[in-house]
Amino acid sequence: MALRKRSSLVLALTLATLLGAGMAHAGDAPAETVEHEASWAVTKAGAPAATESLKAVLSPTKTRFATFTVKPAAKGGVKLIGHLQRDPEGTLQKYRRLEDKRKGEGVFAFLRGEGVRIVGINSARKPADLAGVAGHAVWDARVWSTLWHWVARLDASKATVTVPFLDVDKGTTGSATATRGEPRPARTAKGETATVQAWTIDGLGPQLTVWVGPKGRLIGVKGGDRELMMVGWGWDLPSVAEPVDGEQGEGGASPEGEGGDGEDQGVGP
Repeated sequence: MALRKRSSLVLALTLATLLGAGMAHAGDAPAETVEHEASWAVTKAGAPAATESLKAVLSPTKTRFATFTVKPAAKGGVKLIGHLQRDPEGTLQKYRRLEDKRKGEGVFAFLRGEGVRIVGINSARKPADLAGVAGHAVWDARVWSTLWHWVARLDASKATVTVPFLDVDKGTTGSATATRGEPRPARTAKGETATVQAWTIDGLGPQLTVWVGPKGRLIGVKGGDRELMMVGWGWDLPSVAEPVDGEQGEGGASPEGEGGDGEDQGVGP
């Protein structure tokens, strides 16, 4: 009996040691880093049309993943979900966009040999094979927030920048020309004023104006009557409170108060 109890005790201690070692090993594993999270309000002719969101993650192997969502404002609208994966050198591994419903249609672009193949999901779309485009910027006309990863290519020291792109919706490739415009003030989610840099992009179909803010973030996009603007930001500038009878407010506090500016502190794309 004593021998049996001793054997059971030894077995229990061994299992506890192995379990503890496994948990410690799992805890030592490098974690993913969230590089950027943002949401944009989409309007059409000034009326709410959708909300687009982004979450960008850097894996321990330096592979970058980004998830995009488009949620229509209209009741019964179909939500879109997109996933972008790039290797440490920025080469496209895959991009997938799908309607979030049963048998929803979509598009899937993936690295194949020296090029990229684009196929339809739940559709009769014919596959397209494009050579030498894996390093191009991804453009999806149905998900304007994919322009988020274009911002790193817009060199503010240059008047114009050429951006080779892969149009996943059309299954084609081309070159867009980005022309640096004039900076303009915008209101941040903090209620403060920030300067954003305008870029006009031609070659994607309708001409687009892209606004890049502090930290190199995508603040907004406008094309035709459609506009995408980071949630909390706007063009109506905060008013400056005028002193009453020459008196100053206590502590010089801003009437807007404090709060987040809608941008994270993470590493850029």
